[in-house]
Amino acid sequence: MDERALMLNQLAQGLRPVPAGIAWFGGLDAEEQSAVLRDLRPFCVQARATREDALTDARRRERFCTVAVTPGTG
Repeated sequence: MDERALMLNQLAQGLRPVPAGIAWFGGLDAEEQSAVLRDLRPFCVQARATREDALTDARRRERFCTVAVTPGTG
């Protein structure tokens, strides 16, 4: 498992706090962020994330997940 997948897996399981994930993601360059978003897709599919989940995250300002599951973003 590579570093990105490990971080995403830990975030998905709640083993790392969301603010740590946001800080990690924010510290990546644009190319790395795109790669993370590509890697995040299977996690969203497995979790059956919905548009409503994205809107809930947006209301809570958890932008890390929101951008990955909201159509027409990123």
